[in-house]
Amino acid sequence: MELGRALTFVFRDPRWVRKLGIAVLLGLPSAALGLLFSERFGDVLLAGGVLPTLLGLLPSLLSVPLLGYALRVARNAAAGTDLPLPEWDDPGGLLRDGLKAWGVVTLWTFPVLLAGLVGDFPPGMAEGRGVTTPLVLAVLATLLLSVVEPAAETRLAVSGSFVAGLDVAAAFRTVGRNLGGYVLIVLVFVAGSAVAGGVGAGVLLLAWITAGGQPDTLDAIGLGGAIVTTLFGPYGRLVLYHLYGQAYRQANGRPPSAPPRDDQVGRW
Repeated sequence: MELGRALTFVFRDPRWVRKLGIAVLLGLPSAALGLLFSERFGDVLLAGGVLPTLLGLLPSLLSVPLLGYALRVARNAAAGTDLPLPEWDDPGGLLRDGLKAWGVVTLWTFPVLLAGLVGDFPPGMAEGRGVTTPLVLAVLATLLLSVVEPAAETRLAVSGSFVAGLDVAAAFRTVGRNLGGYVLIVLVFVAGSAVAGGVGAGVLLLAWITAGGQPDTLDAIGLGGAIVTTLFGPYGRLVLYHLYGQAYRQANGRPPSAPPRDDQVGRW
């Protein structure tokens, strides 16, 4: 796995400012709706249940074009050709790919949702059933999903088949051939989220204090993380999907090539 390549490949495209800028703009509606839902319906979403769970999926629908674009990044990386970055000149195709990816991600997330819904029993029954069981189930399901689901999305990216993205057995086989690579993806996601959230919260707190305010630390962390996610989330998504493609390529016995020469800038 070439983490350095994943972190820098975006900036190797001569038109990266335009292409990444479009990705950021397309990510704004989803981020804004997510903040609105968190502010207006936070208590409802945290309460759990089928309807709140489905309600929480709505903001992600606005990121469908960006998902389609990221899927093409994964496909290119799996083929060993990550440059130039995909173009934005096929809105219909990006929308179709994004809808497929959204469907695959949503369906793969169902086990985690079901594990969470196990905890939706009457309070009077909590003592007899053990309140920690649903949490443990949800955590285990989330960890397993985080490792396996990238392989499913990359199968969709490479084949273009929605059914291929839902082939559970094939996804587990892919991960089994490169477990270290897929675990690395999870670690990169966790570390990147922590660093981005910390930087965002720190900058916001500093600005707030400099302006003479008395910010609430938790509010600053939440808002700072939201700002960083909005501005840098699309870039982070492209980095992750590049790693998806790398992991899939290695799982199928195709190690990355040597670093590109000037006349082979798209190969790696």
